[in-house]
Amino acid sequence: MNYFKSILTGLRSTGRTTAFNLVGLSISFAVFMLLAVYLFNEYTYDSYNKRADQLYLLESHEISRDLQHPFLPNPIGDLLESNIPEIQSHCTLKSWGGTYSIKDYPDKTYGLNLYTADSTFTELFTLNIVKGNRSPFQQKNTIVLSESCAEKIFGEADPIGQVLMRGFKEPATVTAVYEDLPVNNSLHNLDGICSFIDYNWVNDWSEWSFFTYLYLPPNVDKAVVEKKISEIKEIKEKSFDSNGNLIRTLHLTAMPDVRFNSMIGRGNEKLAQTLLVVAFLLIIMAFVNFLNFSIASLPKKVKAISLRKISGASNHEIFLQGFADTALLISIAYVVGIGIALTILKIYPDVYGYAIVLSDYKLVLFLSYLLLLLIGAVVTFFPTRLLLVIEPALGLKSIVPFSVKSGKSRHILPVLQYVVAAVLIAGVVLINKQIDYVKNYDLGFDKENILVVSTTGNIRKQEQAFVNELLKSPNITDYAFSQFVPGGVGMGWGREVDGKDVNFKSWPVDERYMDFMDFEIIEGRPFSSNIKADENKFIFNEAAVKTFGWEGEVIGKQIPGMGFQGEIVGVVKDMKYASLYDEVEPMCFWLTTERHNKISLRISGENVSQTIKHVKQVYSSFETNYPIDYAFLDKDLDMQYKQSEKQAELISFACIVAIIIAAIGTLGMVIFSCEYRIKEVGIRKTNGASVVEIVQLINRSFVIQTIIALVIACPVAWYVMQQWLEGFAYKTEVSWWIFALTAIVTLSITLMTVSWQSWRAARRNPVEALRYE
Repeated sequence: MNYFKSILTGLRSTGRTTAFNLVGLSISFAVFMLLAVYLFNEYTYDSYNKRADQLYLLESHEISRDLQHPFLPNPIGDLLESNIPEIQSHCTLKSWGGTYSIKDYPDKTYGLNLYTADSTFTELFTLNIVKGNRSPFQQKNTIVLSESCAEKIFGEADPIGQVLMRGFKEPATVTAVYEDLPVNNSLHNLDGICSFIDYNWVNDWSEWSFFTYLYLPPNVDKAVVEKKISEIKEIKEKSFDSNGNLIRTLHLTAMPDVRFNSMIGRGNEKLAQTLLVVAFLLIIMAFVNFLNFSIASLPKKVKAISLRKISGASNHEIFLQGFADTALLISIAYVVGIGIALTILKIYPDVYGYAIVLSDYKLVLFLSYLLLLLIGAVVTFFPTRLLLVIEPALGLKSIVPFSVKSGKSRHILPVLQYVVAAVLIAGVVLINKQIDYVKNYDLGFDKENILVVSTTGNIRKQEQAFVNELLKSPNITDYAFSQFVPGGVGMGWGREVDGKDVNFKSWPVDERYMDFMDFEIIEGRPFSSNIKADENKFIFNEAAVKTFGWEGEVIGKQIPGMGFQGEIVGVVKDMKYASLYDEVEPMCFWLTTERHNKISLRISGENVSQTIKHVKQVYSSFETNYPIDYAFLDKDLDMQYKQSEKQAELISFACIVAIIIAAIGTLGMVIFSCEYRIKEVGIRKTNGASVVEIVQLINRSFVIQTIIALVIACPVAWYVMQQWLEGFAYKTEVSWWIFALTAIVTLSITLMTVSWQSWRAARRNPVEALRYE
């Protein structure tokens, strides 16, 4: 008890230092906890799955465009399992979301994110069934829902046995409900899984739109399996072109690696690594403050330590008390930090882009606490070691054999802080510049003021009459039909053309769509305005022509469609129809009178609410069974970058905290500096120095330290930013003004923090200053 009292007495004796440390550590610990939880989720993706270490996603690496993707034909799973004994089982998945309604209540519709899956899904993927059939995929036309989705649709009613209708016509019976999957899983925001679909095209080798997971028993080398896959006759035939050139290879991506190494993982490892570095930089800055304040307060501690040594305390005991002081301070700061973190999550629950409960991460929080204690123990060693070298006789007279105000640490540590702060400021500016660049990049079409409305069977039967009614509004200036819109082209085709297997996206459209989106034809011609004249013909993009080696001979080429041979009539300039994080893939526009699932409406931008009201009225006059589903194209496209924006917001938030910590450190050091220079300031004022001259004198060293930090930080930031940008297919440039802005912000923080305290010191009565000490 006495030992604990001595710790509290020691903390009270350095009250101002303790207060500075407590504020800086608490804020930095709060953000460190939030970042630790986020990074834990990022780096433990899919770990909820008990078989994650034995599950592998099969992916195709397209040699010509250096692109790896998971979209493959459904039959490939059965082929591999039957030919390679190391493959114990497999599961095929396909995205099967859409509009679902309750059979008996068709007016209640829900946009659900679902997958259709093989019957092996529950064997290979961990799914905690809480209600219903534990082998739910043995029968056709069945569906299992997550607990949250079941509650959203059915409330407190029992969902088992209820029938949902996909697209208002395909029934699926709810056979089970499972516990919601954790947020860090690659089956993103999954609402449910339905039994495997049964259509003619499902088993077609030309339909490249399925995901295949292979289960390998422990101790099986995936490289051996990859080699055996490449030697299967059917695979080998599709791996080389007619000239014997290798065009693709198949690879296995371990499930824990899917987050950052596969398209479906949607993770950005560059940003995650950036957040990891930022988290530790924040802690470094906080403990730099701690060390700086500890050294600055040594003269006040030396007498107490000398008394303890005279009383018989050993060096070991003094070290132990120093560590105990630090541990108590860190513990208090950590508890306060948890409170700050909880407050942030309450005020800003969408800080991660998904909701979390901090108490679910007890292990992460405990390990973070242990890490901080360890760092604190290491940092405490230095000032405690300095105290121990002082002779007790000198210490009792408060005589120290080193100068706090001229020590190297007083200069080096603040410089280190401002290097970190400046690098973070520059990094935040660049990250936001990159995200703005991506969001505002010239996509090759105008995404603004386009309203996309999903059509139904009733509307498609009378689509021209539907259009005529819509166009009665003067605010609707144009329209076009298509199956997909930019950002969601989901049909993948594998075809044999001129004896060579080619893979590309297929985008069904009507005869108006190309002009509507203002896509530029650079070779051949656009589709005829008479849709029947060009039905089932194609226009390919530049990426396809280049990738497939069709230069000079593309027009007139015959392409196998879905039960027909179609002619290529034109080539369109590449547009960014998918995420800008990836290069443009080969793609074709397929002119068809069917698959008009969506109508895109270009509106004037004036009286938008009135325009939407008109669209709803027209829709309800043609479709009385199902409610309207509409969205603005630009908002849907921007959703692709939501995760990156959230990561950028986290980094920006951490940067603000880094600036606060640097300011606290500077404020503390200027207070101590003024305190130790009181007599000097008094003498200078007595000799005629003005307030401005005193302020300049005190400010000078801090400004010089900041300038030195900027000189070091700018090249470091430039190199780091250049490396970071390499991870993007389309990237901004590192502009000179980023460093200018960083310098202005950093210097402004220093001057604002220092000047107030130096002005107070300069205004002090010189008589009082000379009496000091």
